[in-house]
Amino acid sequence: MPSFIKSIRSCIFDKYATFSGRAGRFEFWSFIVFVNIVDIIVSVSAEYIDKAQEILRGDVILYLIYCLVLCLVALALIVPSISVSVRRLHDIGYSGTWCWLILLPVFGPIWLLVLFILPSEPFKNKYDEDYVEPEETRDIPSMEEDTRYIPSMDEEETRHIPSMEEDVKDMNY
Repeated sequence: MPSFIKSIRSCIFDKYATFSGRAGRFEFWSFIVFVNIVDIIVSVSAEYIDKAQEILRGDVILYLIYCLVLCLVALALIVPSISVSVRRLHDIGYSGTWCWLILLPVFGPIWLLVLFILPSEPFKNKYDEDYVEPEETRDIPSMEEDTRYIPSMDEEETRHIPSMEEDVKDMNY
């Protein structure tokens, strides 16, 4: 089982804007917990901006740097949040375009939450990196599999095909 820190590091550094592949439940929820912790820190620190302005007493440049850092942290987490959401949807067999459900009021976020909770598909699906599209032959053998030895008439080994009379003699009525 991957660790919490490894999952977050993977989402932020290795797969920052990777919208292909899959993300398991643990990787997805680890990153969501991390984003929520960062969001709480940003929200709490935003409440203290007024107090920070009083402490800094007119030092506008330092105050603007403080606000800029908070905004950059929040903006920097948008892309990996969307990419891990798309990869999570791929993991359950859905297209990443289902992320647009978040824009629907009430119903959209609830439906996405249900999708994110679903277990992963236990087999390869079309969103795996090494996935190969299956052939649509449906158990039709290929020419190599269907070749059988059929002796020609010139060969010594010919099979005797019984006539109808011989077949009737063999039957006991």
